[in-house]
Amino acid sequence: DNAGPLITGIGKAYKDYKRDIGIIGNPCHFQGLAKILVSDFNTGAERTSLRIAFACSSGGMTGCKYCTDFSGEFSDISYSPWGAPKGTGEAFLIIRTDVGQKVVDAAVKQNLIEITDPNPDLSGMKKFLNKKRKKNFLTLLGKDLIKANYLNLNVDELKDILEE
Repeated sequence: DNAGPLITGIGKAYKDYKRDIGIIGNPCHFQGLAKILVSDFNTGAERTSLRIAFACSSGGMTGCKYCTDFSGEFSDISYSPWGAPKGTGEAFLIIRTDVGQKVVDAAVKQNLIEITDPNPDLSGMKKFLNKKRKKNFLTLLGKDLIKANYLNLNVDELKDILEE
């Protein structure tokens, strides 16, 4: 019961023999889920079939000081209102996987969502995210906390982040 609502919910769905599980959460939830998927801890997490992340700008929780994923890199679709005109209901969708693409295509086809700009300028968002990543990445380095067999670190991307 103290595993957290995300894991508890996945575990309950697993025990109830649910085959496809969709999850909506923060990037840190999916980072934790990725860690679980490479561990021996059986929660049924491998049955998740759709992961939608709400991008964040870092919150007030202790773990936020160490987070390097503000955009939901372990999700199928990332949702972010960052940079979109306020009050319009518009947001950025970053489609990360084939599953995410299929879901978005189906939603467009059913007129559930409308794509207004298929190639938005994400440079401002990337600059903001890299600034946050750099700060938190340096915190992790200083505390010798970078030990993640579920995370593939791209050397060129790290260089870009640390050079800004």
